[in-house]
Amino acid sequence: MKNALKLSSSVSHTRKTIWVVIAVGFLSLCMFVYSYLSWQTALQKYIPLLDNISNAKVNLAKGHLWFEELISGDETIQIEAVQELFNKSFQNINDSTGGKSHVPGIKGKPSTDLAFLDQLHQLETMIMNLQSISEKRWEMRTTSGIGSTVDQHFDEIFGAAQYKAEEVIKSLYFHINTNLSRQRFIHVTIFGLWAAIISGVTIMLLMSNRKNKRTEEAVSKLLRAVECSPCTVLITNTSGNIEYSNPKFVQLTGYSTKEVIGKNPRILKSGITSSEVYEQLWGTITSGRE
Repeated sequence: MKNALKLSSSVSHTRKTIWVVIAVGFLSLCMFVYSYLSWQTALQKYIPLLDNISNAKVNLAKGHLWFEELISGDETIQIEAVQELFNKSFQNINDSTGGKSHVPGIKGKPSTDLAFLDQLHQLETMIMNLQSISEKRWEMRTTSGIGSTVDQHFDEIFGAAQYKAEEVIKSLYFHINTNLSRQRFIHVTIFGLWAAIISGVTIMLLMSNRKNKRTEEAVSKLLRAVECSPCTVLITNTSGNIEYSNPKFVQLTGYSTKEVIGKNPRILKSGITSSEVYEQLWGTITSGRE
């Protein structure tokens, strides 16, 4: 019986521990998934934007350089190639607005920041103006040389477009740093909560172990008292079958514990005890009372 009680207590404790571990594991998994999805969203939103705008700035500068060399008489450069660079720069900005990505393995995501989108639209307008003035400058190449009004206007528009592109990149870096700071805060908070949960579970398990030890000690004392009792003690189930007998019972009846386990107390009926006493005993057994 002593082993059975200890086993029952151990099984109950094990079940509680398993459920706690499952709960903590599930919560940790949810935290990990949320953290991963948040990071993926940040990558999809900002990395393609930075790539597109940087490419737009490079194509813009390259187009301006080629155009200046073309005007200076470099016959290896064609006006169509210059216009193609300006078109690529415009397309890069358009891709940024639409959230299109050219970075392998990363899907783009459109920005919802109205102020940032307004900056992109301003840059698009500047690139379109630069294309227009470059065409005009090319048509007037025989009458308006380097330093002319048209040439100066072309350089001014290019300078403004480059400045705006740099401004957009700085704004983008600001958003990236802000988002990364937010992600760090989220991650620190998640791991803090996880550590708190683990600490709480550990404390709870320690307290549960102490409680179980106290319970086992109390049960052990009770069992020793029953086994050392000068009175006979029988424990039956509600069907009336014997589940436990103490040493005093064995001593007085001559029945060993193995002989009586699973048997009905009627085996003790000697004819001396009245039927009323047995009826009372049987009523007590079937009712589950002591």
